Amino acid sequence: VCGHRARNYGLFASANSMYSPQIDINDETIFQVSTGQGRSAVAIIRISGARAVEAYLRITNKEKTPKPRFARTCTLFDSEGTMIDANVLSLFFCGPKSYTGEDVIELHVHGNPLVVRGVMQALSRMEGLRTAQPGEFTRRAFENAKMDLMQIEGLSDLLTSETEAQRSQSLLQLKGRFGLRYDEWRERVLRGLAYLEATIDFAEDEADVAEEEIIAKIRPELMEVEDQIGKALSDTRRGEMIRHGVKLGIFGAPNVGKSSLLNALLDDKRAIVSDIPGTTRDVVQVNMNLGGYPVNVSDTAGIRTDVTDPIEREGISRSLELAKEANLSVFVVDASSTITNILTKRANKEGGEKDDKDGDTDRERKAPKDSYSQNDEASLVAHTLLDSTWKRGYDVLVVNKIDKLSDSHRHSLQSAMFENKAAKGTIPVQNEEGSEKGGSHLISPATPPMIHLVSCTQQTGIEELVNGLHQKVEEILAISPEGANPESNLEGARIITRERHRKHLRACHESLQHALSLLGTDRDEVLAAEELRSAVHELAAIVGRVDVEQLLDVIFRDFCIGK
Repeated sequence: VCGHRARNYGLFASANSMYSPQIDINDETIFQVSTGQGRSAVAIIRISGARAVEAYLRITNKEKTPKPRFARTCTLFDSEGTMIDANVLSLFFCGPKSYTGEDVIELHVHGNPLVVRGVMQALSRMEGLRTAQPGEFTRRAFENAKMDLMQIEGLSDLLTSETEAQRSQSLLQLKGRFGLRYDEWRERVLRGLAYLEATIDFAEDEADVAEEEIIAKIRPELMEVEDQIGKALSDTRRGEMIRHGVKLGIFGAPNVGKSSLLNALLDDKRAIVSDIPGTTRDVVQVNMNLGGYPVNVSDTAGIRTDVTDPIEREGISRSLELAKEANLSVFVVDASSTITNILTKRANKEGGEKDDKDGDTDRERKAPKDSYSQNDEASLVAHTLLDSTWKRGYDVLVVNKIDKLSDSHRHSLQSAMFENKAAKGTIPVQNEEGSEKGGSHLISPATPPMIHLVSCTQQTGIEELVNGLHQKVEEILAISPEGANPESNLEGARIITRERHRKHLRACHESLQHALSLLGTDRDEVLAAEELRSAVHELAAIVGRVDVEQLLDVIFRDFCIGK
């Protein structure tokens, strides 16, 4: 029993009718299908608002208000008494104890589109009812304080999540775990503001209001909040990466197998593969579920300098830009041609031969692919490749087309690769000027790149590469590989899941810094109080404690109809 007074339903009035006091009888009542389109076993039609129970009584030809939170079967009729559906399951949620905070009726009808259409038509003919706009049920839940803004964003992310990491993060946000942290900070800053304003308003009149004592009391707590927010802002955008996907770029010269690698990773033919250099002229982007983590994989145009085609030049330019933005970069080389080039350059250097007008030497044209049979040659190749990859700032080195090498050569190269990687240690190296990663202002990774020898055509080493990339993604997102509780992994500093959160939190952090300065050497309590008010406002905006009407229009526009 809801304990509300009776509502007048005209012919269907009942002394047992229940009423939600916060909802005015003249408010619009909305209805909509809350399940997917097409044929299904069951379709759910939700009705919310002051006339929800009235609509239920009319469409079922019943006279008694249903008991809240008890399922019952009924038959549905249109306004002319024609049966629409039978054995329908109905549920009544009395406001404010419902999803929207209003009276809510759910009709679980048979999922034939003809049945659904018939029910929708019958409801649309009732006075005071209209179809709901996308996200309108959830908007009413927000307006009736059933959910805060972060929970609504979490619900939106949950409905569109495609990986386990996205689902786990959105569930934490929907449960209110992230919003609680913002509310905690807001309450602590608000408490400091209240004490500070007390010193301003009453310090001259009240003996028990000691200005220095109060400032000494609130300043440490404000410093702690400022420190916590600063740490949250330095999270390397991990929350946003989980929501949008980790950016993985595949880079390298033309014809090294970048598109083949993309297809091998996806186990699908997404990119065109050809022996003609410059086949990929634009960035090909594909979303990938990598062991439960969202990854946006980009296959880029082959990077080379001798380009005259303006379209290919633009593709290379985009590749270089993407290299700066990528969270995880994979550098691909062709095993056979790369080995030949490196050994030829060494031979040229030792022999002192000069290039001809085309930039080639006799030794380059004649150099056999198997000219590196000795271990020292394999070591040279490994050292050159690793050093070049590391200094350019790439995270993963993929040596492709190893099927073109003999077994002995492949084993020698593999051993030399890992020996050279171990010898390089973990000292950061400044990028070389003009590198593919964007120039000398970038610093290479603190550890040498991960190495994988693969053959995309024969699928050799692909599984190991996928496992290695999965490990790299976990490192980027700072997630334990041991499979710890996802709540402990995904909470922490990852309370920022949208740019909106970051914008408000950054503004709050700046206001707190200014306030602390004004409470220190630059003493000005009035200006400090104003900065604290600004900080409180910014935190309140994140969870929707202030006027966010325009923001709501954007958020609910992206919701599905019926939610």
